[in-house]
Amino acid sequence: MSRITYRRLTKKDVAAVEELENECFSDPWTRAMLLGAFCSEFFVGFGAFAGKTLAGFAIGTSVFEDAETDDIAVRESFRRQGIGGELLRLLEETAKERGAARAFLEVRVSNAAAIALYESRGYRKLHVRKKYYPDGEDAYAMSKRLLSENARAAETGSL
Repeated sequence: MSRITYRRLTKKDVAAVEELENECFSDPWTRAMLLGAFCSEFFVGFGAFAGKTLAGFAIGTSVFEDAETDDIAVRESFRRQGIGGELLRLLEETAKERGAARAFLEVRVSNAAAIALYESRGYRKLHVRKKYYPDGEDAYAMSKRLLSENARAAETGSL
């Protein structure tokens, strides 16, 4: 098993992210979508690397009190090793550092492994988004509180 290292993603990583995106998803983000995300001031992204190989990535946005996990992918040969969970944790920690109090995401209703990961990390299903994906599959909208209201008030100096 290769040693995994984690680091923030930069625009130089877009090609590797795009490759893994295409490998993992039936409706992958396009290069233009990825570049748009990477260029946003609200972008948060981490990669898991086995040497120079991108084993997994997680990208999201953190805007004021809300954080959105936009995409998590782990190369099939690296799954079930805790990489997705660590990438999610890194996104959440960065979002909290930026002042986010809540995290949101959408996940295919058929993606049992991802749903199990999110629920094990404290996410709860909010509702179903009907025909959310291009192929017509529904998604669960899920959420997790990152900071309590008291912690957020203490950080911002307001009650």
